[in-house]
Amino acid sequence: MKVLPEQKTERNELNLRLGIKSSLPMIKEFFGTYLSFYLISNDSDFLDYSYADGNLIKIKEEVLVKLNTFFRKQLISTGVSSIEEKINNSPFLTAQIEPLQVALELYWKLAKINFTDGYAENSERSGGNRYPKVIHFSTNANILKNILSDDDGEIYKSAKDILFNWITSYDIVLKNTLEEKLLETLTIFSEETQVKIQANGMDLIFQQESIYKGLAEGNTVESRSSRGPVGPFRIMKKFISSSLHPYIEDNNSEFKPKDSISLESLKKYTNKVSTYLDLITRRTIIENDLSEIEETEEPDNSARSMMANNIIYFGSPGTGKSYRADNDTKGSEVYKVTFHPEYDYYSFVGGYKPAMNGKDIEYKFVPQVFTNAYIDAWNNYESEEPTKKFNIQIEEINRGNCAEIFGDLFQLLDRDTDGGSKYGVQATEELKNHLAEKLIKEDSKGLFNNEIRFPPNLSLIATMNTSDQSLFPMDSAFKRRWDWEYVQIDYNCSNSDFVVILDNEASYEWLTFLNKINIKIFNATHSQDKQIGNWFVNATATGKKINQKTFINKVLFYLWNDVFKDEEDTIFILDDGDSTRQVTYESFFPSNKDSALLIQKILEKHLALIPIQAPTTLTQSTEEIEEE
Repeated sequence: MKVLPEQKTERNELNLRLGIKSSLPMIKEFFGTYLSFYLISNDSDFLDYSYADGNLIKIKEEVLVKLNTFFRKQLISTGVSSIEEKINNSPFLTAQIEPLQVALELYWKLAKINFTDGYAENSERSGGNRYPKVIHFSTNANILKNILSDDDGEIYKSAKDILFNWITSYDIVLKNTLEEKLLETLTIFSEETQVKIQANGMDLIFQQESIYKGLAEGNTVESRSSRGPVGPFRIMKKFISSSLHPYIEDNNSEFKPKDSISLESLKKYTNKVSTYLDLITRRTIIENDLSEIEETEEPDNSARSMMANNIIYFGSPGTGKSYRADNDTKGSEVYKVTFHPEYDYYSFVGGYKPAMNGKDIEYKFVPQVFTNAYIDAWNNYESEEPTKKFNIQIEEINRGNCAEIFGDLFQLLDRDTDGGSKYGVQATEELKNHLAEKLIKEDSKGLFNNEIRFPPNLSLIATMNTSDQSLFPMDSAFKRRWDWEYVQIDYNCSNSDFVVILDNEASYEWLTFLNKINIKIFNATHSQDKQIGNWFVNATATGKKINQKTFINKVLFYLWNDVFKDEEDTIFILDDGDSTRQVTYESFFPSNKDSALLIQKILEKHLALIPIQAPTTLTQSTEEIEEE
């Protein structure tokens, strides 16, 4: 039967209020999982990929089987039996649905994602529960598949390598033409997206086109919002700061062109984007949700609206967590402290201590870092011209007993819609008297009804080594009051492309060594906690060269003492074919060309490393060293 086409469907305008305060830190894992889901779906329009497992969700068995088959060669080459653990830790299984919706539906228009059982969209906002989801692919998935396929429709092996690396970080894949095409296409998908920041007390709504235009004129462009990044702007910042955007980068305070991009090429791309946007007939809208309406009902002040938060940067040792924290607090007032086992509530807040008053000894309240930051933040916030943001920066937060250090102050970590504390706690008598003396405003909200609360301009930024998480475990009540952001190992970091140079002049690429040793660490310990970050050794001041002494004393000592000490699968075993022997840490001393040969043997036999430069002088053969 012949029929006429149906009248066009009138669709609702896109509402960009989704995920107002949601974040999606694992961008590469997100993309790798999304594309893998589509490529195993046999061009289906949807994939029901998860099931409930208590309060969490896990990957369905039939989906896992397809993924393991899809990545069979990559799994074999890395010695891993299944991709299950990595997939179950990807954003599609761990993130709330709202940041997934912002990224998939609003920013890249790759898919729609819903709960399979009809839960409300805000069901995952509290309590830590995750519910099974189904993803509905858009035609943009077809475009990406075409990029990754040959003329016969077969997926390139290099494409699988890229996706496997994005999901797992097991096997480094250097930038190549295919990866660049993929990232440029994803950027093109995002050009229509509208984002919002607050500047000078007003909402500023724009598209990436505005950034390009400012940069093409030789300027840099502000990349911060006085209220903190929200909605699609958060996704955009993460995509750019992860070095995935082909044209621009973000140093957390400003956008600027990548070093490899000329202004002329940026201008040409900007003109294409402008033409594309001129051709779009559909318009999108941004609506405030209830939380934003509550925040802006009163007359706004840019300093008062800077959203304070509590964030913990965590990851393996040497990934640059402190650097990230320093970037977060740049340009603000910072009060740094390092937690340790002897640190307690009085070390953090303050207490009575003896002091000399002439010849007499008297006791007086001596404030510590928390109280000093608290007073300065409230005095600035309640001044006529509040202009500053304040941060308490805590290094190694899990090396101290957080329950003892914070005491009832942990209740202050619950943030209200303006960024201040939602609940107050009663100040101790000595703290109350000190605050009453030091707070400038007579009726300060910093001591209202003898209660203390964080002002909206005071944030807590902390770092945590996952390898040390057994020191003082944090309880769930404390954990859920923080935003957690994983700082992963950057195997592509050009700033840490150091070279390890042994005493016999044999040299090896630091990042290649890290990639190989971290695979070995994971296989031996079944954990990422003890893997080594790219800044584990910082050789910036030594011309990017790591000498043998530093490599032995920092890297090999860590591997010997903290990683392989109790593991059967260790790099400290030498096999000459007829027998094996355990290498002791003392074997590397004295540090000379003989121990250089020993290190060579370990690196080349256990990690299959190829030296950049072969040794020029050999005093003994490797076999002779083994025999000794």
